Amino acid sequence: MLEDRGAASCVQFDQALAAFPWLALIACALFGGVYDPSKLRFTDRLIASLPARPQHNMPASDVRDWTEIRAWAHALAAKVAPALHETEAQL
Repeated sequence: MLEDRGAASCVQFDQALAAFPWLALIACALFGGVYDPSKLRFTDRLIASLPARPQHNMPASDVRDWTEIRAWAHALAAKVAPALHETEAQL
C-alpha cells in the first residue's frame, strides 16, 4: 500500500515537473515522514476525525529511514561538489 502511494506521488511529481522543461533535476527521492496527530491544528484534527479520512484513528508514527536519507544526501553532495569547485575556480 505504501509503495502504491509512493508510486502515485512520483507520477504526480513528474506531471507537475513537466510544466518546467527548463528545470534539470540532478536528484529526486521520496522519503517517509512523521505523523503526530497531537500536533495537528484544530481544523486538521477535525478533518482527520472524520471516518472517511485515511488519518481517522491513525496512531502517531515516524517512518523516516535516516540511514537511507543520509546516503541520498551524501550521494547528492558528491554530485554537486564538482560543480561548486568549478564555480569557485571561475570566480
